[in-house]
Amino acid sequence: ALRAVIVVGPGLAPRSPQRDLIAADAARRGDDGDELAYRQPAMTRVAQAVGRIARRADERGLAVLVDPRFGWPRYRGFLPPRWRIRAVPARRAPVEAAKFWSALGNAGGPPAQEPVGRCV
Repeated sequence: ALRAVIVVGPGLAPRSPQRDLIAADAARRGDDGDELAYRQPAMTRVAQAVGRIARRADERGLAVLVDPRFGWPRYRGFLPPRWRIRAVPARRAPVEAAKFWSALGNAGGPPAQEPVGRCV
């Protein structure tokens, strides 16, 4: 089972005529076109990636969202409110991850390191 995931960025789609038409149509209706055409699909993929670490209610895992945009309201609003999100400076991330696993009593903690084969 997957126990941790690192999401480097929201994975916004590149500009395209199709997405720009979706954005323009949303803007004509008074909605935020970029949100509908770009941010919403990207953040749906982020939530799906993180969802792979906890398939059942009793499973726990660690998700590291690296990009600072994840803390911005227009991105964070797409993340489930039940997630316990904390901003942690990069230099503290290893310490905070260790504290997370320790608090779980390492039940379902990070997988043991597999031996790495030698190349000959």
